[in-house]
Amino acid sequence: MAEDEIFEMTDTFKRDPFPKKVNLGAGAYRDEEGKPWVLPAVKKAHALLIDSPTLDHEYLPITGLDEFTCSAAKLMFAEESDVIKNGRVMSIQTISGTGANHLGAFFLSRFYQFNDEREVYISRPTWMNHHAIFSNVGITLVEYPYYNAKTRAIDFDGMLSTMKSAPSRSIFVLHACAHNPTGLDPSQEQWTAIADIMLAKGHYAFFDAAYQGFATGDLDNDAWAVREFSRRGTAMLVCQSFAKNAGLYGERVGALHIVGKDEDTAKNIKSQLSLLTRVEFSTPPAYGAKLVNLILNDASLYEEWKRNIRTMAGRLIEVRKELHRLLTEELKTPGNWDHVVNQIGMFRYHPLEHFFWITEAQSKRLIDEYHIYLAKNGRISLAGLNAKNIKYFAESLDEVAEGIMSAIAEVIDESIRNMTSNMVTKADQEKQHYTQQVDFAQLKSELQLMEKNDLAIIKAENDRLLNDIEKLKQRLREEITRTQAGVRLDLNLEKGRLREDSAGQVLKIREVDTRIEQEIAGLRTAIQASKATTLQYIVGVVTTCTALLMAYLRFRA
Repeated sequence: MAEDEIFEMTDTFKRDPFPKKVNLGAGAYRDEEGKPWVLPAVKKAHALLIDSPTLDHEYLPITGLDEFTCSAAKLMFAEESDVIKNGRVMSIQTISGTGANHLGAFFLSRFYQFNDEREVYISRPTWMNHHAIFSNVGITLVEYPYYNAKTRAIDFDGMLSTMKSAPSRSIFVLHACAHNPTGLDPSQEQWTAIADIMLAKGHYAFFDAAYQGFATGDLDNDAWAVREFSRRGTAMLVCQSFAKNAGLYGERVGALHIVGKDEDTAKNIKSQLSLLTRVEFSTPPAYGAKLVNLILNDASLYEEWKRNIRTMAGRLIEVRKELHRLLTEELKTPGNWDHVVNQIGMFRYHPLEHFFWITEAQSKRLIDEYHIYLAKNGRISLAGLNAKNIKYFAESLDEVAEGIMSAIAEVIDESIRNMTSNMVTKADQEKQHYTQQVDFAQLKSELQLMEKNDLAIIKAENDRLLNDIEKLKQRLREEITRTQAGVRLDLNLEKGRLREDSAGQVLKIREVDTRIEQEIAGLRTAIQASKATTLQYIVGVVTTCTALLMAYLRFRA
């Protein structure tokens, strides 16, 4: 079910006057009274924030509240992790988890070195909004197996097989914990095997971490996969949301963390993300980030918040146990219901067509007849169940299951009746068998005759084709011979022409050389004549000067 359908279903639920109506569609936590629960830690943080003399409503920086994003990164990766200590984690505030997913996809669409195809691998099934988020930035989605409907468990072999066969450096969207919608998470050993393949193939891990704390009730346990991948050096980013674990659905508090190979790379990534953010939403909301920042940095509030998370996760675990008890022990509903307690988190994935052979029409029946609102794909938000309505839901599910089993029984009975009415006596069977043998012998004889005729026709056709091929070969040889002769003649003519051109060029060069030599000889003669004339002039001048000098000396004497 698409997100807009869920919101539409919620509106329908609110208008429904039926007193026993149950809303199991929206992914939001509800308390035992079926009401939204404001976490006590959040209430205290709100009071502190309102009374703070430094409270204002100014714009945050483009990258968000730095103290919040830094604390959120430590919550996800652990303060003592190498990626935090070495400044390799780039963190930016986003519009909750959806905004983090969008910004991460947008960034990769701009800067990731894709293979030939711009593709991202998502689990089958996955959070429905993943489809729109990646498609809207021009990335094609490829599904990898995740849920096995027969075993009602993770299709781990299929998942690993796809990762191994995918092109190197492919992007895989992974749910950090409390997989939406199946509620099935890999074990730590399985996560390790996944990390091995991701590293060997150079794949990129796109972690969606919307439910940290909701899977096991422990923030650190639910971050194990992210921390293991970062510890081993997997290329990765993490989309973090505080909507579920802090109950801040409407405040849109989230962060995007991208791990760079070094501190400089992380700074460059943050610079580029700032440019993308500026045109997306300019600056993120401040109030929710300030609330979470207070909780993360106040020891007392932080401990209370962890207790609040354990309360929510614990209630969901008890709901699973009670629903399983009602279906298996009290109502004895047909089918295997162990998946109810084997899955974790807020949702129970219940693809009805696989468990009861129920179509979408039966899912609609739960809504129309029983006023139980759930997603068409069978995803049920267990947070909507409580002591007041859980038995009604179990009884409704039991009636649907019983109806299906009755329908199956009727189909089987009808099939048996049809088989009985169509049964024949032994004598009729023997007669029919003899007739079939005679018909088979005749058919065999006809087939053999047809085979002989077909072989003769095929042989004649084959001989004709061989003859045609031989003729074509002869024609091809003749054509090649003619072509070669023509080419040789053309080559000889070209050689002769080149020789003539070369001889002409040599003759011209010689003529030019002769003219140059003649010019040089003329220049030499002219130079010699000039030298003689100059010498005579100099001698005349010297003689004249000498005579004048002698005359002057006589005159003085």
